[in-house]
Amino acid sequence: MQVVVSVGFSNFFDCITHVRPAFKESREALKHRLKKGQGLLIFQEQVLNDYKDAQVYHYPVKLVGSLLDHLKNNTLEINNTLINNIFSEIYLKNNTLVTFQLSILRLINDLYQLMNFLKIDAFEINIKRDFYTTISEFKKPDEIEIYIKDEFIDIIINTVDERKKNDYQSLPDSIINIIENEFETDLTLEVIANRLHYHPNYLSTIFKKTFNMSFTEYLNEQRHSQAKTWLLESNSTIKDISERLHYTNPQNFIRSFRKLEGVTPGQYRQLNR
Repeated sequence: MQVVVSVGFSNFFDCITHVRPAFKESREALKHRLKKGQGLLIFQEQVLNDYKDAQVYHYPVKLVGSLLDHLKNNTLEINNTLINNIFSEIYLKNNTLVTFQLSILRLINDLYQLMNFLKIDAFEINIKRDFYTTISEFKKPDEIEIYIKDEFIDIIINTVDERKKNDYQSLPDSIINIIENEFETDLTLEVIANRLHYHPNYLSTIFKKTFNMSFTEYLNEQRHSQAKTWLLESNSTIKDISERLHYTNPQNFIRSFRKLEGVTPGQYRQLNR
């Protein structure tokens, strides 16, 4: 059986009354095996030098940015490779425990800010706010990685995934309702997205998967159907109908109508009245 031992040493003291501060310093030194590894002698003086050298820390901005985008938009299943690359870069490119912890704290803060943006209530999932104390308690880097995955990344993934399932059930009906009631206005997907507080691309994806047609195609069909009703049941001119349906000019309305019906609006009125 092999036992790996790490020992922390305090600064030099020459009085028995200094046992308490000596113990605290040696314990503080021992914490630094998180970065230096196990089976070492770690001196408090060496720890203090680390603090002096820790003026710049490395943070994988691009990798973390990619992770945050995927988490926020739920556009890609988060794989362990991306997460492992983030932690590997943080660990390998920060030479001291201090810079390592600073980079980890920034990662936790970015994930925490994303949770706030997504309105994930941290109180409900009991996330501790004292992040520095939390990560200081770990003895190995992989323990911190597991903690961040469990307490932040997995919770964000599961929450966004659950919301997405609910969105696929409710959002298409909301969009249809807006189209049917406001097709006479200058309606666009961007207008609806802003009102429902979603990104237009996200709404477009949901709509197309639900109805197997684009938002624009559905809106044009709704307007075309209403145009036929007005042609048969009212005396509105072609120009008036095209303006009410927000075509840029009557010629565009006539071309669009003929493409769908095979005849012009005027011919349709004559044939079906």
